[in-house]
Amino acid sequence: MQSRNKLAYLGALTLLFSYAELLFPRITPFFKPGLSNAIIIFSLTFDFPSFIILCLIKSLAASLTAGTLFSPFLIISVAQSVASGLLMFATNKIFHKKIISVYGISMIGSVSSAIVQIFLCSVYLGRGTLNLLAPMMIFSLFSGILTAFIYEQFSQDFEAGLNKNHQESTEEQSVWKKSSIVKIMILVIFSVLIFIVNNIIFLSFALILSLFLQKKSKRRILILPHLFLWIFVFLSQMFIPGGKVLFRVWKFSVTDTSLIIALAKSLRLSAVIALSQCMAFVSFPKDTLLGMTLGIFSEMSAKMQSAELKNLPIPEKIRAVIRGAQEAPAATKS
Repeated sequence: MQSRNKLAYLGALTLLFSYAELLFPRITPFFKPGLSNAIIIFSLTFDFPSFIILCLIKSLAASLTAGTLFSPFLIISVAQSVASGLLMFATNKIFHKKIISVYGISMIGSVSSAIVQIFLCSVYLGRGTLNLLAPMMIFSLFSGILTAFIYEQFSQDFEAGLNKNHQESTEEQSVWKKSSIVKIMILVIFSVLIFIVNNIIFLSFALILSLFLQKKSKRRILILPHLFLWIFVFLSQMFIPGGKVLFRVWKFSVTDTSLIIALAKSLRLSAVIALSQCMAFVSFPKDTLLGMTLGIFSEMSAKMQSAELKNLPIPEKIRAVIRGAQEAPAATKS
């Protein structure tokens, strides 16, 4: 079993690469390259329990930082992370790169992740989501190749950073703050209510209140992600049969029932995503695996934005952060 510090450090690296993705322009609002899987590939030689724990930490920590903890996207994130991880782990154990290269393993993980993601999205949002499966799989093949390339470029840096940061912490055991427990309980109860109640007026109020709480948590309210989410939900829902036909789009009929369902789901998802952002003010015990992961990532993201690394290209910024910011000049020479 790998030490907690090693798992926390690698978990923080998955967040670092997810953060780095935001620094590049997005081709589409829905497809993400998933570069954090480069760390999962690096960890394929770990024992099975350590590997699965890392996959879980990757998805849980990403949901916390992305603000999707109380949404169905958390279940999707955990499911696709574990499913793709299991397939890559099994492929690596069976073939051990003799028949299937690291690029093949990466593509298997990427495609399986896409299949799980689209299938689970269709369960909640409707069968219209399945129309994205083909383009998503094509995109996943390319992202799998890119992820394997990133792994090859940074594997030595991962090893160096891991050796430098794997020592066990000697800090005294910390405990949950009562205020943090109360805040989490309130957020969970409110999130459950949002999914139970199916009233447009209540859901509208819930969205306004959630955005207000997000603002009070000092998290920026970004309109564009909500707009893309609403467009995606409406496109997947608006051709549901039943109800009064309002107008037609080619051979499809848009009904009042489909619009009401789409509006309710959009309000609900936007509300719980805004509510998830409020987890920013919840303090996790520093000696827990999740708390350690978030703490290390916080240090990494601060280094990424430091004046010392300001003028470096993004790949060299990442390399400097992994190895230690003091090594940035040496990294640029190579």
